[in-house]
Amino acid sequence: EDPPEQTVECWLGDALEKLPEVAAVAGPADLIFIDGRPAEYWLYLEAAERSGLVREGTVVVADNVGIFEGAEGVKQYLEAVRGSGRYESRTVWSTLEYRDDT
Repeated sequence: EDPPEQTVECWLGDALEKLPEVAAVAGPADLIFIDGRPAEYWLYLEAAERSGLVREGTVVVADNVGIFEGAEGVKQYLEAVRGSGRYESRTVWSTLEYRDDT
C-alpha cells in the first residue's frame, strides 16, 4: 500500500478572502492554524466552516486564546468550540511568553 501523500501548503493573504479559494483548490483540511487579529478569530473559524475546509476530524489550532480570552472574536470562537458540540476543545499552556515585539 502506498503511504499517504504528505504535503503542506501555505497560502498568503487575508484569511477571510483566501479561505474560499483554498477550499475550492484543496478541499477539506486536516489542520487549520488560526493566528491573526484576535477580533477576527470567530470570523476565521466561521469562514473555514462555511467554505468547507472543516470536516469531521479536522484539527483547528488557535494561537494565544488564553491571552486574548476576553477579546471579542476570541470570546465567540471559544464559545463555538467549547459549547457547540461540534468540537472537542482543549487549552494547552506554553512556557513561552507572548511578546508583542517579536
